[in-house]
Amino acid sequence: MSSLRARLAALGRGADTRAAEPAAASLRERLARLRLGPAAPVKEPQRTRCLAEYLGGRWLAEGVLLVETSVPLTERHGVCPMADWLRRGPQSEVLGGGSSGRLLFLDTETTGLAGGTGTLVFLCGLARLGEEDLQIHQYLLAGPAAEPRFLAALEGELGAGETLVTYNGLGFDQPLLAARFRLNGRGDPTASQAHLDLLSAVRRAFRARWPDCRLVTAERRLLGLHRADDISGAEAPGAWLAFLRQGDGSRLPAVLRHNRWDLLSLAALLPRLCEVYRQPESHGASVLAIARFLAGRGESHRAYALLACNPSTLEAEGQLLLARLARQRGDQAMAVRIWTNLADQGSLAGLEALAKYHEHVRKDPSTAAGLARRLPASEAAHRRLQRLERKMARVGERD
Repeated sequence: MSSLRARLAALGRGADTRAAEPAAASLRERLARLRLGPAAPVKEPQRTRCLAEYLGGRWLAEGVLLVETSVPLTERHGVCPMADWLRRGPQSEVLGGGSSGRLLFLDTETTGLAGGTGTLVFLCGLARLGEEDLQIHQYLLAGPAAEPRFLAALEGELGAGETLVTYNGLGFDQPLLAARFRLNGRGDPTASQAHLDLLSAVRRAFRARWPDCRLVTAERRLLGLHRADDISGAEAPGAWLAFLRQGDGSRLPAVLRHNRWDLLSLAALLPRLCEVYRQPESHGASVLAIARFLAGRGESHRAYALLACNPSTLEAEGQLLLARLARQRGDQAMAVRIWTNLADQGSLAGLEALAKYHEHVRKDPSTAAGLARRLPASEAAHRRLQRLERKMARVGERD
């Protein structure tokens, strides 16, 4: 390994990166060089052979390297045995991910975190679950000029009806890939794919409980994983640029390992989060936030079941949602008990709900007016009292 590193460095030093640009160079190549600075040529057969051997990959096309890895399900990721988690056939729709068919885990490394047309994807990792292993394909871009061939290789793997699983992919990875495809005159193969972004699922469950919802935090708290000797995502662009400019590929193995760990974490987090959404109280997640999510998706029965398990531990918002769901199920008595308890505790929302119930359901304007008078003075409260007084007057006339 050290001899390969030395050969790569020597080849990089020997390349004349200041050579005049060929007259036939395309506009795309010249713009790429202006963006990234002078880069050592990547076409030398000896250099590309060294890189492929160094990283354990093979060249699919000029400037496009594929590194394939198989991770047996007998291994652990953090405290999670991969076999235990992945053989359960996690249902991605539990988290709002649509179809639970074939899953494609995706993670990218880029030249910057800000996005925009000047940002390149230089490494794209994809992982699929096999019968006995997790199969990982990592596509490495060896130079900006090879981007059309790089995207063509990715196009063959994307858009096959699988559900994409990412972490912040909806906000970063997928839009950036879509932009690169468009800028190269290609259609976006991910446009029609279902997409499950685990960051959204983590934020929903733990935003109010954790200091942050970064992937490293989710790994530590849900997987018991503490990465050792890992290069950070912020360091990855520098490692790739060092290869382009100086021919120094010594940090590229660490970048590929970081990307593989991200993919393994996605695979392990998905079933773990499904458990969190089924039993949030057991994992320190927000029962109310998950119940709201389920109710918003039309799964009121699941939302009701979550809230009804421990109604005494719910705060006012949770109790109000439970009362609404109970009423939808036809359990008016439970709803009234909840509103009454809240009203006795001084809850304005409980008072208002109870006043509406007595006015519209029980047809008891006198009791409704007594409750409405306990609400703070406002134009709405004034109109409600006037309406109730008219109703009481009509009742008196009938009597």
